[in-house]
Amino acid sequence: MKIQNIVTVLLCSAVLSTAAVAATPQVEAAHPVREKLTENKTKVNDTAKGRYQSVAFIDANGVTGTGTVIGKNKVLTSYNVVEGLKNSGNLEKSFVTPGKNGESTPFGSFQVESVDFEESWRNLAILTVKTNENGQNIGEVVSIVPVTQNPAILVCNTVTMPGYDADKKGEMWESQATISYNIASNFWFNQASKDGNYGAPIFDQRGKLLGVRTFDKYSKGVQTSAAKLTERNYDFISKNLK
Repeated sequence: MKIQNIVTVLLCSAVLSTAAVAATPQVEAAHPVREKLTENKTKVNDTAKGRYQSVAFIDANGVTGTGTVIGKNKVLTSYNVVEGLKNSGNLEKSFVTPGKNGESTPFGSFQVESVDFEESWRNLAILTVKTNENGQNIGEVVSIVPVTQNPAILVCNTVTMPGYDADKKGEMWESQATISYNIASNFWFNQASKDGNYGAPIFDQRGKLLGVRTFDKYSKGVQTSAAKLTERNYDFISKNLK
């Protein structure tokens, strides 16, 4: 085992031991864990199964990204994926396709009707989508992912991130990584950053939504960041689910 990996294991062990003693819901590392970025990801072959059906491919007038179905007609994503839709003329060319699997679209596509942006941190956006040709809402066709305020974020815990990397041609791939750093508004994990999966959901090992993959970078060696479901972000989401 490389010295760098040994240091990482020891640091993680120390953090988790501290967490067990303190019994606190949030654990923050003093510094980012400097570990090799992982390319640990697998293709999701059955995108109609479980939470994968609620992960959506977004085509925002030619800009692609990932989103999560969180309401009857609502999809949560990253601000930067849909920033171009502030020009309302681009909405008619923008679609959300849940569970997309290459050329296969088992649940069809839904046109974007409007976008709401979280302007304080400029990291989240919520799409409102139209019904399909059968008059069904997206949340009636696929399952809705629950959003909770301030879920526990533990440094060194494993997370997964299903999404649509730009180089995967509409295929869903799921990354597995380790949380490296945690602050009040964001957390970072050791997954190599890829275009296309901005807006992707970050789940814990039980399938609970922890955050949304954003475009911020903290430092070399800790590249992929996620916006947390803080009180501010949760309030923004809740307001737009009403």
